[in-house]
Amino acid sequence: MTKKNKKIILIFLISLFIILSGVSYILFSIRKSERNNISLQALNSSEIGKTKVPDLVGQDFETSMSKVSDYELVMISEEFDDSVPKGIIISQTPTGGSLVLPRFTIAAKVSKGSENKILPDITGKTLVEAALELTSLSLVPIEIRQVDEIPEGIVIGYRNHKAGDIIKHGEKVAILVSSG
Repeated sequence: MTKKNKKIILIFLISLFIILSGVSYILFSIRKSERNNISLQALNSSEIGKTKVPDLVGQDFETSMSKVSDYELVMISEEFDDSVPKGIIISQTPTGGSLVLPRFTIAAKVSKGSENKILPDITGKTLVEAALELTSLSLVPIEIRQVDEIPEGIVIGYRNHKAGDIIKHGEKVAILVSSG
């Protein structure tokens, strides 16, 4: 074999190696792409028959209860939250947007509102009106009779507080009521 023939054979073998390497790379890439497509198809098939959980955070619990259709909504706890009004859902499990099997249950944590209450002005109201207003704030009104020039049964004010004071949820509040 001549030097020229050896050179041609060497160039041919190198070219063949490069071509085979390129073909192998292309085949490997196609196969990898097919595997990725199969994985995506498997992922999509795992979603079949599942339902998307609604996001109820920030919505009124009672209103959400009336809209329940293909799931159950239960209140697991209530807690005070100064930034979230009473009755509003603070958090939920499972979270909104999750995929779950049909007929699922959402467990909700609901706000009791602020633990601090601002005393309203009850001067001039009847005892019943004042008591209802304080009870609606989750306060405990206590009647204390006092002789005064104001007609009997009319509220004079608070014993140890004034309108606008901030007190804790469930605290007792003494109401001064005229005995006439």
